[in-house]
Amino acid sequence: MIGWIKGHLGRSIIIAAVLIYAVYEVSTYFLVYTDDAYVAADVVIVAPEVSGRLQALNVARDQPVKEGEVLFLIDQEPFELALEHAEAEQTLAEAELVLAQDSVHAAETRVESTKAILVDASKIARRFEELLSRGNAAQQQVDNAQRDERVAQANVEDAQDQLIGAKQTVVTHEASVRVAKASVAQAQWAFDRTIVKAPSSGFVGPVTAQPGDYIETGSPVLALVTDNDWRIVANLRERYLQSLKPGQFVWFNIASEPWVWRRGKVRRLPAGVARSPDREQVLPWVDPATDWIRLPRRFPVEIDLLGLQDRRRLHQGADASVLVVF
Repeated sequence: MIGWIKGHLGRSIIIAAVLIYAVYEVSTYFLVYTDDAYVAADVVIVAPEVSGRLQALNVARDQPVKEGEVLFLIDQEPFELALEHAEAEQTLAEAELVLAQDSVHAAETRVESTKAILVDASKIARRFEELLSRGNAAQQQVDNAQRDERVAQANVEDAQDQLIGAKQTVVTHEASVRVAKASVAQAQWAFDRTIVKAPSSGFVGPVTAQPGDYIETGSPVLALVTDNDWRIVANLRERYLQSLKPGQFVWFNIASEPWVWRRGKVRRLPAGVARSPDREQVLPWVDPATDWIRLPRRFPVEIDLLGLQDRRRLHQGADASVLVVF
């Protein structure tokens, strides 16, 4: 056999390569291994929702924080003054509304009063007209009574116009009150946003601002590696996706404990990946090239750690390996 191999070295190498490839291809139907995996968690970029001077920074890099813990404060004085101004504007608008409502009540009273006078004037005018028809009253008396009736009618119409105007003024002041309340709510919202709290428990990452800096709305101040969704992301070749199912158990290890294999569970399979990194993508981008070799397209598969994060500290981006046995 050894003599045959020596005499047919080229053929032996080809046969050996074919056998190794065949063994590899057959093995992929039973198990998959990849070291193109890493530990992942959600990273929140914490930025203020209002602009101002950074008054206090209560945390430092790598410090653990709890959800709701105060991370930093923005100078509150200008926001407090704006809130007081808005509250004063609301008080003034409400006072003006009360005055307008009182004017409506006064206008309604005047309408009722002028209507009563008109009723009396009409009765008197009709009475003198009747007396005139009987010859018991002078024409001048009738003319005076009819004049008084017309004046009373004009007074009613004027009072009604004033009532309409007073009601329109009330509507205007009611709108002013709503605007003032909205301004107070907006000022209160801005004041509350001067205290920035941790949206989730985790560890503080890089800090990019210091007390005294003026920070704009939306400008990053620090990163927070959250502590509630740790997972392994394994970039697996497309050919393995059909054999994987959510809930399937796999094995993984992390680089800090390279010889300790732990059990995990497939959380989800990706719906797809981006084909180009040229612009911002909604789908994840996995680089298919290593140096000059183009690798097969790979898809990020998420794997649950089954409580490992409760027993030890993990690190975002740490290397991991994954073994899948079908």
